[in-house]
Amino acid sequence: MYASDAVEMQSIEAGQIGVIVGLKQARTGDTLISVAGMNPGRGPPAPLNTLQLRPIDVPPPVFFTSVEPNSLSEEKNVYDTLNLLLREDPSLHLAQDPESGQTHLSGMGELHLEIARDRLIQDFKAKATIGKIEIGYREHLLGVSPTITEKVDREIAGKITRASCTIAVTPLDDTASELPKINENHAQRLYMPDNNVLTILHPSLTVRGKAAEADGSSLPPHLTMPSIISAFKDGVSAGLARGPQYSYPMHSTHITIHLDPTTQILPETSPTALSTAARLAMQKALRSARETAGTVMMEPVMMVNISVLEDDLGAVVHDISSARGGQVLSLDTDDTLPGTAANATSHTEDEDTPIIDPRRIYVPPDPFGSGLSGSYSGTQYSLPSTQQRKVVARVPLKEMVGYLKYLRALTGGRGTFVMAVDRFERMGSQRMKAVIVELRGG
Repeated sequence: MYASDAVEMQSIEAGQIGVIVGLKQARTGDTLISVAGMNPGRGPPAPLNTLQLRPIDVPPPVFFTSVEPNSLSEEKNVYDTLNLLLREDPSLHLAQDPESGQTHLSGMGELHLEIARDRLIQDFKAKATIGKIEIGYREHLLGVSPTITEKVDREIAGKITRASCTIAVTPLDDTASELPKINENHAQRLYMPDNNVLTILHPSLTVRGKAAEADGSSLPPHLTMPSIISAFKDGVSAGLARGPQYSYPMHSTHITIHLDPTTQILPETSPTALSTAARLAMQKALRSARETAGTVMMEPVMMVNISVLEDDLGAVVHDISSARGGQVLSLDTDDTLPGTAANATSHTEDEDTPIIDPRRIYVPPDPFGSGLSGSYSGTQYSLPSTQQRKVVARVPLKEMVGYLKYLRALTGGRGTFVMAVDRFERMGSQRMKAVIVELRGG
């Protein structure tokens, strides 16, 4: 290739760069192998069939944005175009957020995603909108609810169904370790997502294996204990999906169901009726607990690893701890250089390891540095003041959206970071008010 001019070649030698057009299945990072006389159905012969080449090392994404088609008719075209971009650029990632329903496009930085957006909209003419990411908050109870009983007596699918469910909800702390142990013959405990726990108490119902007996008589033939537990779980899950105050999913809630088969399991009872009764009782219990003690919002907190030069360490730590409300956990340095005192022991233990004299290693000066360079004092190498430092911190996800451009501004473009979800934490009153105002468009 010469700019926009292409010269057709029959072959290219090692070290040359060429362009192959028309490939629809290959993507960046694939290795193409051509063997004379190879049968496509049988694959490449040995030893090519066991050939493994090191893949491209793609760093994890650090910048995220959302991509939304302008209409349902454009959805397929937008996703096909996004998949084409991912084939060409393996550093782009596409994920679907099950909570908000948004499609998240992630990459190596803001400029990286701007180029992908321009290609998506201008080059491929995709009709989509690039927007902000919605944070998946949670809701947490601050008090307990009274015992709530809800009854269902209605016609479902042409049949009269009757059922009732008795529920009480209490808030949990960080883990469910404080819950008391249960007798597995007279109770069932299910651990649900978002640290929610469901306990079903049935003292008059004895479970032995898969069979259940109540007061000497078995359950109705159309109901089994696994179907009853599954129905209660579905109903409780539906009730936990929307909080009573902010409509976010519930987090760290203990739900207790008191099951009395003599009054709640009737001949007209069906799994659908039990699920409906559990959902109605769950929603009423949550509203009752909110009226008594209220609720609080919880937000995802990220575990962030930031690599910066030592000269920029103070500004980065101050920004994390003060401006973004984060918590700095540790400040570490990179591995020491070979030949320093930290590696002297390994040289003495292994006589076959060559000893590298750092005085014979040429280190070019950094044209963008502060003018300070490494100096030698006898046989001891003094590290420069601009050595790499690693900051480990826990920061709310909301404060990390778009953080890369601020980090580069603080570090002169030489700071990098990676992050992963750590846990959900309660929000302070002032921070929660600011988030609510922002969500309402204030």
